[in-house]
Parts: sequence; C-alpha cells; structure tokens
Amino acid sequence: MVGVRGFPTIMRFSGVKYHTFKGERNLQQLIQFATQPEGDPMLFPSGIKYKLALADAWSAAQTVKMQRAANDMGALSLVVTLVGGMLGLLLVGFLLGYLFRKHEVIPLEIQVDADGPKMKLGLMITDWSMTFKTGDQLNKNGRQQTSHFYVPRTSGEAHEIPILLQFIAPAQVEDKKKKISEDDAKEQARL
Repeated sequence: MVGVRGFPTIMRFSGVKYHTFKGERNLQQLIQFATQPEGDPMLFPSGIKYKLALADAWSAAQTVKMQRAANDMGALSLVVTLVGGMLGLLLVGFLLGYLFRKHEVIPLEIQVDADGPKMKLGLMITDWSMTFKTGDQLNKNGRQQTSHFYVPRTSGEAHEIPILLQFIAPAQVEDKKKKISEDDAKEQARL
C-alpha cells in the first residue's frame, strides 16, 4: 500500500507522512533513522488513491491465500471447491429469481398464412417497470376491449398487443389496412 517491495522493509510513520529506511542494516544507522530520518517524507495515500491501494493490498492477500490453499489442498481439490461454490451461488440466484419472478403471461397466436394453422404462444414481461392490462381494465371499446396492452407501472402510454399476429403478403397489406379502418369506422358510428 505504501511501497513495500520486500521484507523486512523498515518504515517510520508520523501522521500521514512516512520515511522508508534505505541505509545499511546496523544499529547506528537504525537509531539515526528512528530519531532523524533522511530525505523528504512521502505522503500516505488518501482519497481514491488510498482506496485503490487498499483494493490492491486485498487482492494481493487473496492471491496469497489462494496459493496457500492450492498448496495445502492440491490444485484439483481447489478447482473443485471453487467450481462447486460458483455453481452453488448460481443455484441460489436461480432459486431467488424463480421465487420472486412475476407471473404475467398473455396468450398470443401467430398465423403465417391466412388459411394456415395458428400457433399458440405466451408473451411474458421481463421488464419490472411494465405490466399487462386488458382493454376492459383500460376502459377501451370495441375491438380493443378484448386486446391486451403493454403499460408502464407508473403513468404512461399503453401499447396494444394484438391477440393474433398474421404474416400476410405485401399485396394483401393494403386490403387488410382498408378492412381494419372500415371496421373501426363502423364501430365508431355504432358508439
């Protein structure tokens, strides 16, 4: 954290300042260093530098622990323990996600051809800020009354999700749009 590169490193601290001993390892030099160190003092790291130094020291300590564990347990045992721990964490995460998930699924049908079979699917929300509501719940009228809507939990615009999705040829698109607008016009006239 403060520049220790080897052991024993001798340092003298005074508040947030420190000196590193660079002299010969004899009693007279050590006494002189303890009473009057030479050179300008270094400042102890603070703020983000201090936090980075702590993180570096922690990761170095963890590396040493892992190396000792590998020597004590054997490499294979260590790997099995680590993988087992990670799989255990994954399982706990999966179980918590499963227990607290939201069960909002709406029916959806997809039809590729106008005369082809319909494929039934379920549409599920994965965004916690959104929810499904029916046309009835949103006071919609006519065709939209039986539709589902994708709605923000707070206020916001509702987006209609058609119950039947049909893939039609481009030439039929204009006919389909015309029929829908005619149906909507008839419904508006009826209301």
